[in-house]
Amino acid sequence: VVQASMIGSIFSNLLLVLGCCFFFGGMKHKEQHFNPTAATANMSLLLLSSIALVLPTPFAEYYDVSDENVLVVSRIAAIFLIVMYVQLLFFQLYTHSFLFNEEGGGEEGRIP
Repeated sequence: VVQASMIGSIFSNLLLVLGCCFFFGGMKHKEQHFNPTAATANMSLLLLSSIALVLPTPFAEYYDVSDENVLVVSRIAAIFLIVMYVQLLFFQLYTHSFLFNEEGGGEEGRIP
């Protein structure tokens, strides 16, 4: 039940919220600008988290393993997700922070 709730939350964030942002932003502004690097990094992390949450169930059904082994796979997936999140923070804050800063001096690329 918790797993289905988490997956539903991720997909609603991925599809519903993003779609509403595009729709309502398009109603107010004729042209919108987005940072493609940030969008790609965040969507990739959402995809990886969805895969990691879904992974233990098919693993348990296909290989017909005990609940203890499924719990080990689930914990490994959780550790993997924590490591990936730390890597994303390191990417955004240290190694490529210039990609995520707003460009100063000029109105090009900004939404009026």
